[in-house]
Amino acid sequence: MTATYDYTGVTAGTATARAILGSATASAGLYYNYALTVLDIKSGTTLTLTTAGADDRTLAAEITGAGNLELVASAGALTLSHSNSHTGTTTLASGTVIAGADDALGRTSHLSLVSLASFDLAGRTQTLASGSIAGALLDSVGSGSLGVTGLLDITSANAGFAADVGVTGTAVLHHTQALGDSGTLTAGGLVQLTGATGTLAKQIAGSGTVALVDSSSVALTGANELGAAGEWNIAAGSALSASSTANLSEAGILLDGLLTVANTAAETLGNALSGSGTFNKDAAGNLTISRSNAFTGSAGILAGTLTLANSLDGLGAATIANSSTLALSGTGAFANTVSGTGVNLVSGSVALTGTNTAFTGTLAVTGTAAITGNDNIGGTGAGAPPSSSRRPAHWPRPRRASSTRSAATACSPLSPSAAPSTSLPRPARTSPARSRWRTPRSPSARTPRTPSTPPRWPTPRCASTPAARSTPTARPPASAASRSTPARSGCR
Repeated sequence: MTATYDYTGVTAGTATARAILGSATASAGLYYNYALTVLDIKSGTTLTLTTAGADDRTLAAEITGAGNLELVASAGALTLSHSNSHTGTTTLASGTVIAGADDALGRTSHLSLVSLASFDLAGRTQTLASGSIAGALLDSVGSGSLGVTGLLDITSANAGFAADVGVTGTAVLHHTQALGDSGTLTAGGLVQLTGATGTLAKQIAGSGTVALVDSSSVALTGANELGAAGEWNIAAGSALSASSTANLSEAGILLDGLLTVANTAAETLGNALSGSGTFNKDAAGNLTISRSNAFTGSAGILAGTLTLANSLDGLGAATIANSSTLALSGTGAFANTVSGTGVNLVSGSVALTGTNTAFTGTLAVTGTAAITGNDNIGGTGAGAPPSSSRRPAHWPRPRRASSTRSAATACSPLSPSAAPSTSLPRPARTSPARSRWRTPRSPSARTPRTPSTPPRWPTPRCASTPAARSTPTARPPASAASRSTPARSGCR
């Protein structure tokens, strides 16, 4: 290590000389003052600076060189007040190191912030080529800026870190609060959440990739600005949730895990969606997917309404489990397979071509729906198209007339010839609960009426003819004698 000092001449009176030198015998005269201005760390060496025993914990000298720097601030915070340029590694071993200038940690090739140490950016700017951060990141002033050009791995949670962060390399975050809850994280490279769970409140911007891996489960709450050239990459086994499409901004979505959009207001999702994972619509709002997508996974409508507008392949070839409302407002063919107990609402001009036998909900059509078979509709009527020779099981069958009835009963309103054909069944009557068509009882089973109470026989439905009509055998003799019947023949 090479140390450079700056010497200056000072003329001091007796009182000043004694105060500076701390000697009661000092006298007025010419004195030399010196200060450390540069510390150059030679390659292959390590310089350790500690606050132990120090009265002044501010280092104003510039640190240069390719060697390594170790800072120990266990006896009090250490402030680096000069912009530094050293390119070796930097280790913050304990205590708090405060940036008193931009690039206080120099152009360090690797920052190691151990769990017992803290780094306070204090409103300054710092760029890191790479690093491993297990300790605390602070920004006591709140307007700092941190740049990452290489690989930075952060295992600590730093909710209070409010500085803006720009990543052109790779930042691996093991906590959703690794880079704080406020400020902006600009992803120009890769931001990877690894095994992270919780809320990601920091605003995400840029054109890079935000990836969720290793069973991460992340809820977005910020109004993000990740551009259309950017991407949300959700790996299998990981989950991302958004309470608004604003959380997803315009970035494409590569979905191999789980994505849940739980919007409560009417919103439109215009992001490109691909992958083979699971897309869920939750909460009461209407979510409209406005573009065609190459998604091949599955979709669930848990609550609210999912609308496919403009292009009916907004969910690609995904299978859809509908427990709420699927609205088809576009025009064209809809070939997705739908299951569930919700409502399929067709308000556009749609040809339903999917096999939806597992759908037992309701098909509501306010536009035009074209089908080629009941399988396209689903529900209990799914299967082969209905035949005119098939009768629904809940329609009653007419009873057959007894073979012992006389020919005279052919004109009776109780005759089976007046009953409807079995190929054109009538729906069952709900009240009274009795069949309209039944076989008359035999004469022996009837109770004769007394002459004082004439029987009330229904009028036969027969055309009038000059010929006399024979008396039905089923009438009791007393009743037949007390009635006269117009002569008719030829039953209708």
